[in-house]
Order: sequence, then structure tokens, then C-alpha cells
Amino acid sequence: MRTLIFLIISIGFLPLSEAGAITAAPQNPKSAKGCAICHYRWVDTFFVEGTGSDLVPYQSEKVVATPDMCISCHDGSVMDSRARMTIGAGHKTNTRPPEGMNIPAVFPLDDNGMVQCATCHTAHGVPSGVGEDTTIFMRISNKDSAMCWMCHPGKNGGKSARNHTVGPVKTRIPDNMLELSTAAGQKPSRIACETCHTAHGSTHEAYLIQSSRNSSLCLACHHDKGLITPDGRRNPGHVVNVRPTTASIPASFMEKGARTGAGGEIICTTCHKTHGSPTDSHLLLMVDDNQSTLCLSCHADKQTVAETGHNLDKSAPQSKNLQGQSVAEAGVCSACHLPHKPAREHSGSADFTTQMCMSCHGEGTFAVREKLLGNNHPLAVNPFEKKDDELLLTSAQADPDQMILPLFTAFGVRSQGGGITCATCHDPHRLPLDTATEPTGERPRTKNQNQYLRKPSPEICRQCHDAKFLVADTRHNLRRSAPTETNLLGRRASEAGLCDNCHLVHGGGRVFLWAKQQPPVEDNKQRPVCFSCHVKDGPATKKQLHDHSHPLQVSPRDMGMRTRLPVFDPSVRPSADGRMSCYTCHDPHRWQPADSKTMSGTETEGDARSSFLRLPASPSSQLCGDCHGSQALIEPTDHNLLAAAPQAKNTSGQTPVESGPCGVCHLPHNSKNQLLRWGQRFGPGSSIMEKMCTGCHSKRGSAPGKIPAISYHPEDIAIHNTGRNIKDESIYFPLFDPASGKQVGNGPLSCPSCHNVHRWSLGEMQNRGSVKPAGSVASSFLRNRSYNTICMDCHGPEALFKYEYFHFPAKR
Repeated sequence: MRTLIFLIISIGFLPLSEAGAITAAPQNPKSAKGCAICHYRWVDTFFVEGTGSDLVPYQSEKVVATPDMCISCHDGSVMDSRARMTIGAGHKTNTRPPEGMNIPAVFPLDDNGMVQCATCHTAHGVPSGVGEDTTIFMRISNKDSAMCWMCHPGKNGGKSARNHTVGPVKTRIPDNMLELSTAAGQKPSRIACETCHTAHGSTHEAYLIQSSRNSSLCLACHHDKGLITPDGRRNPGHVVNVRPTTASIPASFMEKGARTGAGGEIICTTCHKTHGSPTDSHLLLMVDDNQSTLCLSCHADKQTVAETGHNLDKSAPQSKNLQGQSVAEAGVCSACHLPHKPAREHSGSADFTTQMCMSCHGEGTFAVREKLLGNNHPLAVNPFEKKDDELLLTSAQADPDQMILPLFTAFGVRSQGGGITCATCHDPHRLPLDTATEPTGERPRTKNQNQYLRKPSPEICRQCHDAKFLVADTRHNLRRSAPTETNLLGRRASEAGLCDNCHLVHGGGRVFLWAKQQPPVEDNKQRPVCFSCHVKDGPATKKQLHDHSHPLQVSPRDMGMRTRLPVFDPSVRPSADGRMSCYTCHDPHRWQPADSKTMSGTETEGDARSSFLRLPASPSSQLCGDCHGSQALIEPTDHNLLAAAPQAKNTSGQTPVESGPCGVCHLPHNSKNQLLRWGQRFGPGSSIMEKMCTGCHSKRGSAPGKIPAISYHPEDIAIHNTGRNIKDESIYFPLFDPASGKQVGNGPLSCPSCHNVHRWSLGEMQNRGSVKPAGSVASSFLRNRSYNTICMDCHGPEALFKYEYFHFPAKR
């Protein structure tokens, strides 16, 4: 024992090692070099003596923890934190906590009970080691935003506490969110307060890292709730960031905490409350019950769907949506709509609105009674668009100022620039009401009135096809002309609507949605739908076609013609390369051409000025001349019998004004003659071509003063016109078969070999005017000038006289 005591005493007298001297704390350090940088009052003069100096007055207040003191270093002189501390919004300082908020003792307030920087931060907490990023300069560890919950415990707890989920999640937080997050140790699969909020430097509401006023914060993670899917299609869920038009957010919603965008747009937080939701259901502001109360609170105008067949609780109670819910379980809206998922299987490439309808009314679906079969009204077309300003065909001609039917984009958004969809004509949420005739608001369904139409038929058709309603005053209005006639649905014309007698919006024929039996195919060609009525035993049997009429299924372009009249491809769509049909010349909805004043055509007999023609064929030959331009030059000549022989009649008994300049000689319908559909009587002569001319140029004809002394070339002399048989060439000289009138390469001369009956002069398209000069070798309907005549091939120099005086032998 004595030995041990001696050793201890001896060690105490040993000198300190060098290392020990270095690590020993200095005695009485100079405060100005350390703590006094922040603790200004600790400068010896102030702290010890309690007096000021010659340069600085005595500092009696503790300024160490004030925001100004923190900024004095964080202004960039030591650490640049200005972006977080002075720009945008941050956690409040110099303010008292709300009444009722319990601030833990570990977070000190200042002497006035106010929150300061030092409430959450401390300049002394600089531990080292694992996890120091969650505690550095913080009062306690802020791992997973733990500091936030200590003062805001009501925001914690996730869904069970009616707050947004916090903690581990199955989906990965997007990279852009991770980059903006200020959470210490933020993990890609864990949500904390600072995943969405930041205590410093927020430029958005509620200290958010992105704005919730345009739903961008929510959609960053919940990207499947956006309007557009990754493959560019419309998401079936409820839209966000749009201003409601027909819907109205009730005041009770706003009182419960609903929010809207800066311009009143619907956003995620219009329906959902992130913290402190009043319901346990998906953080909704209102319980989503089996009455669709949540939906109908804003969409009050859709409540009428409960009384229609689209309430599947009545019409198909066993049907379930893709969530496996019936209407009885999830409400009337759930049959077609779910807030963030499709309620029914969508397929096809049609617009979004149509896909929704076809999910029930398509092939293989449960809406069997109302299944849309056959051909239907075209969709995705804009009724304001003009396809071709020159084309004399207008299918739709809507007035934007008068149009009340909605149009929709491919994404289902209402827009005048959109197209026609099912919802353009149908309002799936209500029956059409006519309170003037049905005071109770109930309107029974009839054969003439389909359900859900936005306007009654046929007025709904007028919205786009107003110009077609001129048909009401014509014989094509079967309610007048054939009231007992039936359409494909068996409806009598007297019962069906004005349009339904010829067109069925749903289930009509391939061509024009035809409402009657399609005419049979003839010669492997589909006959125009006109032959459904204009046939024997048809409702228009008196106007059926027989014998010879203008050819159909011919292409004007193939014959070198250009026309404004519509020609059609095999699917009966207008096409510049198309072929002629009845509807090329006729507009079945308008009795008289567009520039005529009188539209009535219920009783009067038609002629070239009416008869549903697209252009008038009398007194001017506009209709025929649109294709046959060179033949229209007949108008200012003596061959226009409107002026030369106004009392003459063709074989149909029409005067020139009734037939038009062309119809005098050529009948568009029902000519007894196939050749040129000749409409005059034949005169004397040895060939068919000569007989056509002598029908008028004879004593009994309309040109008795123009009978040539001789009108024929010796018949036994055949002429060969190789090189001169090319039409429109200056030396064109056609030859014709005497019996058939067909053009040949070898044959005798006939009247039209030398004469072009449609053109008086060889020069420009000149008008003879009111003075009728005598004919010469430069006019007189001659095809060629004398120096180009074929006569020279045989007659040499004598050809000049033989050509000029061909019809007058005494003058040769």
C-alpha cells in the first residue's frame, strides 16, 4: 500500500508531454475571435464591464438569434443562402405560433414567444458521422421531415388521419420532384413533408415546391391522372386545369376547402383536400356515395339521367363497370364515368366521345336494342368547313352564329373547331323536353322522335343542313307526294320526319345513308339511289327513265373536260377523277337552281329552268356548258332556237325556252334515239347525219330559209381523213358512218364533216350580237378555213370555189 501511494505522488510531479500541451484548451480565449462574431454582447467590453466603447454603444439586446444576424453571414459573405431565405415565401419568423399549437421545448421561441431562425436551427449543432445531413445545424434530427410533425401533428398519419400518404410508397418519386425536394436524405420511394413543401425559398402557395393551382404538383407523381396518356390518347378520367362551362362548383364545396386555379379552373384540390379531409374516401371533400352525390353536386344539369334509359340501374341492373361495380353500388354516373379510370372498355380509333358511346352501343355490347348497325352519320367532320369553293355541291352549310349543337375535338373538348360526334346530336343525360306541349316535362318516345336528341327531328338536321330544307316545297317531300310510302324501318312517309323518308342517321344505306332499298346492281355498276323511286311501280313511276338518257359512270376528266359539277368515286364521294351520276346535274333538295327566286316545285311541271337542276339549262346553257364548254358557243348563233325559232318544239313537246338551247336538239332523258340523244324529227337525206340537219333545214322545219340547193357530196367517193381526225386540231375533219352516225376513218362527207353546228365563227368565241351578218368562209358554222380544207387533196386549186359554193353549184 505504501508503495502504491508513492508511485501516484511521483507521477503527479512528472512534466506534461508535448502532445498534451497542444490539445489543452486555452485559458481565457479572446471572445472577439470566436463566439463574439455572432454573440456580439460577449465582447469583453460589453460582457465584463457592461459599458460601451468609443466606437460602439453598449448592446443591451440579444441579437444572436434574430433573422438579421443570420442574414449577415448568409447574404453571400460567408454562405449565399439568399435564394432560399429572401426570395419567395418561407416559414414565418417574427410571428407567434397559432393559438392552440403546441411548440415542443426543444424548439425555443424568443423572449416575446415568437418563432425565429433559432427555433429550428442552431449554429452549434455540427455533429459528424453517419446521418449528419439530417441534423446539421438543426435542433434535432430532421430525418423524414420529423421536425415538421412535432409542431404540425395534425398533418401526419397518412390516409388513416385523412392526410396525404407519408412514408414508404410503392411508386418511385419522379426525378424532377427529387431535384426540387429539400428533404434531408430524401429517398425515391418515401414521401415526407419536404417532398412537397420547403421551409425556405418557395415561390408557390403553402411553401410548395411546385404549384398546386395548376395541378402540376399532384400530376408530377400522379401522372396517370392527366388529360393525355403516354401514347397520346385522351385519358378517360376527369379533366383538370379547365374552367367549367356547364358545371358549377357549389359554395358548400368552397367552404369545405375546395380550391380552383388562378382563372377559376378545376384542379386536383377542387375535389381532394390534401390535409384534414372531411371524409375517409380518397381525401375527398364529399363522400362518393352510391347516389353519385359528389358528381351531381357540380354537374346538376346531368341529374336528369336518373330518369332515362341511361340509368343502368333501371335498364341493365346487372351490368358492371370495369371496377366491378353496378350502378346500385357506385351511383348512376359510375356506369359511364369514373373520376380517374375508364368505366367501360374503349376501343377503336374514333374520337373520345364516340368511343364512350360505342362502349355500350357497339358490336357485342349489352345495349342490344339500341345497337348501331349498318351505316351511320359521318363523324369527325366540321360543318363549317368548305371543301371546295368551286364545287357545286354543299353537304353541310352551318352558320357558326346560329349553331347551338356542340362540336368536340378528338379529346372530347367542346370547340367550334371540332367535329361532329355522337354527343353533337344526342345529350345522353336527358330526354328532349317540350314544356310547351308536355307541361309535366315527360315526352313519350315515338317512331318519329328518338330519345336524347338535343333538338327534335327534323329541326336538328337544319342546324347543319339548312339549305336542304328547300326540299319541303318539292315533290321530293314524300309526306306530300307519296304519304303511304315506307322507308327501311317500315315508317310511312306521313309519319316519318322530312329527312327520314330518304335518309337514316343510323342504319341507313352505304350511299347517303339511304332510307330505302338500294337499287340493284346493273352491268356490275351500282345504280344511283334515285332509282329506288324513279322506277316502274315506284312512287315516282311517272318520272322513270327509259330509252336513252345522258350516260352515267363516265369521267369528264377522261374526256378532257373540266367541270364544277360534282362527280363521284366508287364510294360516292366527290372526286375530281370521279364519274357522273344523277346527282352530278341534279340537286334533289332544291327545285330550282340557286340563283332563282321561286323555290316551289310541288305542282308545276319541270323543265330546263327547274327540275332540281344544279345550274339552269335555260335560257342560258350553264348546266350543259359547264362540261361542254365549246358546245355552249351555240348561244349567240342562229342555232339557238330561243331567238331563231322560239315556237319550235322538240320531240318531247318542249319549246326552246322550256328545253334550253341544248335541249332543243339533245334530250338528257328518254330520247328515242341513241345517237346524240336526238330530240328533233329527222328530215330527208341519205345518211343519218344529213337527216338530223334537214329536220330543221327543210320546208317543214324551223329554218325553211336556209335550205341548200345541194347538200351532199357524191356518195360513191370515199374519203380518207388520216391526220385530220384529231379533235380540237385546226384541220379536224370528221367522217361519219351513214347508218350509225359513228365516226370512221374512211367514208363519205356529211353535213357535220364541214360544219361545227355549235360555233358560228372560226375565230375567237365571238358573239354575233343583234345584227346577223351573212355567212362567209370565215363563219357559217364552218370547221376549217378554205386553205385547210380537205377538198384540196382532190380538187387542187378548184377547191377554193368548190368549198365556198358547195351548196350552190351555179356559182362554182
